[in-house]
Amino acid sequence: EAERRMTGFVWIERGKFGKYRSRISLVGRKVELGCYDLACDAARAYDLAAVKFKRDDAETNFGGEEEYVRARELEERAYGVTVDMDAARAAIEAKVRAAK
Repeated sequence: EAERRMTGFVWIERGKFGKYRSRISLVGRKVELGCYDLACDAARAYDLAAVKFKRDDAETNFGGEEEYVRARELEERAYGVTVDMDAARAAIEAKVRAAK
């Protein structure tokens, strides 16, 4: 719960240089999932890892891809930034695949 209060997302926190850090807790250890420009991208990385490692009972940030895309569009508009969605997806998926 403490992690969610910081950004509104599960296991996402804002780092020193304005990036959002994603991680997941697995059997007493924390697995880093990378740093992202947008909080919703960090949250998406968490969601994919949660499903990968914890299966169906995992708490996630988004109900599905459509909810993630909507949140991403809102965050980009709110901060006046644009981050290439395909590049972000590729980075998220690569970092989650590499997580052990």
